[in-house]
Amino acid sequence: MSVSAQVLSVISAGILSFVWVRTPALHPYSLQLVATLVLLYFWVKYAAKKKLHHILPNALSFETSILAAALLLVIGYTGGTASLFLPLLHFLLFLSLFTLDAASLITLGLTIPFFLWSVEGGGLTSGGMGGPLGNGSLSTHTIATLLSFPALLPLLLFAKTQYQERLAEKHTLRVRGDQKIDMTMFITTFLKPKLYTMFQLSSYPAENKENIQKQIRVILEQTELMIGEVKDDGDEKIHEK
Repeated sequence: MSVSAQVLSVISAGILSFVWVRTPALHPYSLQLVATLVLLYFWVKYAAKKKLHHILPNALSFETSILAAALLLVIGYTGGTASLFLPLLHFLLFLSLFTLDAASLITLGLTIPFFLWSVEGGGLTSGGMGGPLGNGSLSTHTIATLLSFPALLPLLLFAKTQYQERLAEKHTLRVRGDQKIDMTMFITTFLKPKLYTMFQLSSYPAENKENIQKQIRVILEQTELMIGEVKDDGDEKIHEK
């Protein structure tokens, strides 16, 4: 999934939630849409052949956007910034460290307060648990809540950078470990037997000169092949990261 597609999916989730919550004809059916999104979330995981008990969203997929839309709908339906479910948005941002790229994470961090501000700024009355939505004025507490999301972005981006660096280090160590195993197998199954054969042939160097040279050529050829395979395999694994 490309970065642009992920950014668009996050924006689409915010727009869908805003339009649904702010439309009087659709607002009473918010929980039904949430249930539909939850079913869609698990269907996407099933279609991706992931184990359903792994409920967290996968990286670089639409799953985070679906989850974001469901949470925004629930919070918009149950009172906006006064909703008891509001802390789940902070958890969603933390979760997005592992599932979204930096651009999508920034987009989500800005979409959330914009959605909450839009919900608070209208005159729609909630049909859910939260009471009236959008009384036209914002309290100091509401403003602080809205600003808390973009204020978290620098910390989240720093944490994401550290996480990606750690992943890169682990990947490098794994590649080196694989190369070490390949080299060990090469030495034990090929090089050592060849050297032992050459040692035996060296007992009669004059008679076995041609055979010794042949063994040396084979060792040199296989060594070059081994070096090339290790290098190509390492480069391929680095690009797959």
